[in-house]
Amino acid sequence: QHGARTPAGVFARTGQRLLALAAGIWHTWTTGAKTKRSLIAYDH
Repeated sequence: QHGARTPAGVFARTGQRLLALAAGIWHTWTTGAKTKRSLIAYDH
């Protein structure tokens, strides 16, 4: 079994997506971009 539907698997995927979102936000702010990019680009 690959564990996709176990609570641990769901928690792991959710954590990965939140971490990726946080990294995208951090990158946008640390590059000093004058126009902030939409976070939709980090959705997939």
